Amino acid sequence: MGRLWLETYVDGGAFPIFFLWRSDLITTVTRNLPRIAEELIFRRLAKDILRLVAGKLGPGGTRGVTLQPPPPESVSDNLAQQRAEAEPIETQLRTLGPLDLTSLDELVAEEEFNADDVLQNEANAIALARNPTGAGRARGGGALPLTSRPSLMSPGVIDEFAQEQGVGTRSVFGALAAVAQHGIAILRRVLRRFTERHDHGLHTTIVEEILRELYVEALGGTIWGEMKQDTRHAFGGNPLRHGGTAFVAQLQQWWKPGRRLTLVGHSTGAIYIGHMLDQIDQALPKDRLVDVVFLAPACTFGFVHGQLAVWKRRVRNFRMFALRDTVERGYYEVPVVYPASLLYLVSGLFEESDGDTPLLGMERYHSGAAPYDGKEMREVVQWIDSRSNWSKPAGTAGWESAALKHGGFGEDPSTRASLRHLLAKGF
Repeated sequence: MGRLWLETYVDGGAFPIFFLWRSDLITTVTRNLPRIAEELIFRRLAKDILRLVAGKLGPGGTRGVTLQPPPPESVSDNLAQQRAEAEPIETQLRTLGPLDLTSLDELVAEEEFNADDVLQNEANAIALARNPTGAGRARGGGALPLTSRPSLMSPGVIDEFAQEQGVGTRSVFGALAAVAQHGIAILRRVLRRFTERHDHGLHTTIVEEILRELYVEALGGTIWGEMKQDTRHAFGGNPLRHGGTAFVAQLQQWWKPGRRLTLVGHSTGAIYIGHMLDQIDQALPKDRLVDVVFLAPACTFGFVHGQLAVWKRRVRNFRMFALRDTVERGYYEVPVVYPASLLYLVSGLFEESDGDTPLLGMERYHSGAAPYDGKEMREVVQWIDSRSNWSKPAGTAGWESAALKHGGFGEDPSTRASLRHLLAKGF
């Protein structure tokens, strides 16, 4: 991949400089998310949440939608069935008004989780792995034969499962109450996101909220925060320690009449470029203007709006290539488990909001319709969209891109051809 980018820039007449840092976010997600899906408790929770959401459709629960018994516990078969069953339920949910979780709903949900013996046995097995000398007793009072089960759940959640509680003269794990408590929290957020129109589709939203509640540490939530901090720290006050600051300082000597600087950033690289533009604005004369190309940028609308004045002062030409939403939701970033792109996962799970954080590189947030119609978002869209390409493989030179996944822009000949054109011929 690096060779393809190098050839693209050189063929466009540019002298390329690459800014690299190791984050391992994609490695962590692609390694751990399939392992999480292998955990039976994850799939059972998803099944129970889907059934409880279907119960909000009215008397009888599903208005003609039938939830089939689960297939043999194959990860792919199980998750594929859940996604198929979620589609008609999602269609009906969108016709309803507010989907509040009532006190009665909570009681029903608690009974549902408590009645799922598979769910409870798995929770107790995870507790036993953390507390091998613990009680591990069944609800009925007899010893529950358990094999300890390691899990990628967040350590604090496993500690809740493994905490011993006194029941009469017996000692039991607290997994029974903990599973119900977390399950109700997941259900509440799924319903809230649908009410507020911040869902990512029913099946995907259920997956995101289970991951948020129970597994976010294993999926790289901390790594994502550190990645963004690293982009900012590269432009600290000491050029002897901060590489981005040192680079901008050298630009003062390099930048002579007739020379152009084009900044190209993919995903988190767009955040890095944002901080670089801040540094350029502070350190260089006002006539130093740059060209910028974003590929599926992972920066939030809030980040961009906060820098919009700097961009208007310092960016001479801008182009963004990103996936059309049907493309973004048309492939599995992690096969079988997560039916959308990495940006959907970042938006739904890793940012600081409770899901559906608007990211610049996602078409869904450029609609101008509620709930994405606030003043700040409108101002960003007004500046960006006339300079954007959403998965248009053919057309004017310098505007073409046919990438089919978040990491596919470097593999796409039309995107590379557009970059070569922009570098060689201008915008």
